[in-house]
Amino acid sequence: MDDRKKLSDVMRKDKRTRFEQQKLRQQAMAILSEHGEPTPEKIKDYPAPAMHKLYEWKFNKKSTEGQE
Repeated sequence: MDDRKKLSDVMRKDKRTRFEQQKLRQQAMAILSEHGEPTPEKIKDYPAPAMHKLYEWKFNKKSTEGQE
């Protein structure tokens, strides 16, 4: 019974993490569609919270490459 409990806890944590990543991705896509890509010419016009969300989204991505 303990093994099932541990497995269910791991699955819940994984589900919560995936949900948070999906939510963050949606927010980042909304920011990009609203403000466009942050190019060096437009970087001064970007609001700080938007840049923070984009940074958080960009560097919390998991690798899409298969594991060996």
